Amino acid sequence: MKRCFLARRLRASVRVTPVAAVWATFCTPLWAEDVQQLREVVVTATRTEERADAVASTITVEDPRKIERSMPVDETGLFADEPDIDVPRDRRRFGAGSINIRGIEDNRVLQMVDGVRLPDFYNGGGPSNITTSTRDAPEFSFLKRVEVLRGPASSLYGSDAIGGVVSYATKDPTDLMRDKSVGAEVGLNWNGIDNGFGQTVGVAGGNDLIQGLFMYAHRRSHEMKNMGGDDSVSVS
Repeated sequence: MKRCFLARRLRASVRVTPVAAVWATFCTPLWAEDVQQLREVVVTATRTEERADAVASTITVEDPRKIERSMPVDETGLFADEPDIDVPRDRRRFGAGSINIRGIEDNRVLQMVDGVRLPDFYNGGGPSNITTSTRDAPEFSFLKRVEVLRGPASSLYGSDAIGGVVSYATKDPTDLMRDKSVGAEVGLNWNGIDNGFGQTVGVAGGNDLIQGLFMYAHRRSHEMKNMGGDDSVSVS
């Protein structure tokens, strides 16, 4: 009786083992495929959604992580790490000037906020900048994404995009809600070049039918200290 019982146990174990092996073979790949890496999508290059690695033009994308790390207060700080983008800063009156992409600037570089064109840049010339007007730059703490297209894009955007296109995208309610019904954010910023201090507050809420977003920013700064003092005494 003991031998028969042992033989039955062995046969039962042999029958069950292949089933477990087959189950492990089919289930393991399915569990591994749950995590997928999504590719970056850009819109500015062709005015349609397209993968960044499939676009023939030279394009740079500033994602939220880069924007939060650089904490820019103007275009000069936003594009400080881009080698072929230059934004001169006016030390007398207006701060950051027009964006220069590969030597082309002023109204030959198109700037947009959520698809809306910004006003033209005007420079009256002369030794003073009293006749100069800058573009209406967005509040950079409201941005979630910036796309920069280098090179001519006049066939898509017109003659004011010969040098390139800079497209700003502001935050949506979902960026603050983060899969919840209500979300908020608070930000502080300090800039040592003009001793400027800024505060940002944002609140968002809604559901699948309707969503809303309110953001407020305040910034206070002083004149730039671009001249050194000389307290020395000389005798001749």
